[in-house]
Amino acid sequence: MFRKLSFKKIYVFLHKQIHGTMNVISIIGQKGGCGKTTMTILLASALAYKYGKKVVVLDCDTNQQSLVKIRQRDIRDITPYKTLKDGQEVHEVREYDIYMAYKKQSKQGIKPYDVVACEEKVAPIIEYLVKMDEQGCDYAFLDLPGNVDSDEYNQILSLCNIVFLPFIGDDLNFDSNFDFAMKSCLKVLKSKSNENLKKVYGYWSKYSSKVRPAEFRGYCEKVKNELPIVEMLENKFHFTNAVGNKYFMNTLVTPVKYADSGNLEGITSEMFNKIEEID
Repeated sequence: MFRKLSFKKIYVFLHKQIHGTMNVISIIGQKGGCGKTTMTILLASALAYKYGKKVVVLDCDTNQQSLVKIRQRDIRDITPYKTLKDGQEVHEVREYDIYMAYKKQSKQGIKPYDVVACEEKVAPIIEYLVKMDEQGCDYAFLDLPGNVDSDEYNQILSLCNIVFLPFIGDDLNFDSNFDFAMKSCLKVLKSKSNENLKKVYGYWSKYSSKVRPAEFRGYCEKVKNELPIVEMLENKFHFTNAVGNKYFMNTLVTPVKYADSGNLEGITSEMFNKIEEID
C-alpha cells in the first residue's frame, strides 16, 4: 500500500493523524562513519536530559540496529549484579559513574527516552509516529541507513520536518557526502510535494584544524553555491577520540565524561536553538 503512495499522499495521511505538535528529525548521510548515529544519540540525549523534551528514537537501520544495541549496552552497564567480595555477596554495577548520573536524573524525574527497533518501511514508521504524537512526544528521530536507492527511503525521508546533513572536511569524505546530498536526497528535499520539510541544516562533522584553510573554504563555497537549500551551522563538531566511548555516547544520561570534547556543547546548543526557532 505505502510503496505506491506519492509524497503528497504520505504528507496528507500523516497530517490528518498527527496534530502538528511533534517534529520528526533525521540526520542523514550515505557514507558509513559520517557520524549519523553518534549525533543522533548526542542530540536526542541533549533534548531529553538537558532541555527536558519528550523524545523517541526509531532505529530504522535493520541491518545494524546500532542504536538498539547501544541502549541494551547502556542498560546492562547500570543494572546491579551479584558478585562475591571478600567472601561476601554484594551488588555492583559495571559503570558506577554512569549509574550515579542515571540515579541523579531519576531523582529529578527525568526518564530515559525510548529507543525502538523499527523496519525501514513507511507503514510501521507512520503508525509509530502517530502513536507517539498522541502521547505528547516533542521530537521523534529517525535513524536511517545510508541506502537511498529506493522509493521507500525517499518516502520515509519525506516524513521528516527537520534534516541535518553532516559534512566531513577531507576530499574522500566530503565528495561522498556532497554527492549524496546532490544526487540522491536533494530531489526529495526540494520536492514541492514534500510540504512536511521545514528546514535542512548542514554541519561539519569530525572537523579537524589539520585541513588546510584554503581547502576548507573551497568546501564551504561549494556547499553554499551548489546546495543553497542547506543552511550551514556555525558550530563544528570537532574530531574527538571520545566518540564511541560509552561515557560519551550514552542513551541514558548526558555525557558523564568528555562533556567538553569535540565542541559538543556548541553544536548541540546551536541545533537545539535552530529547532526551537522552527517551532
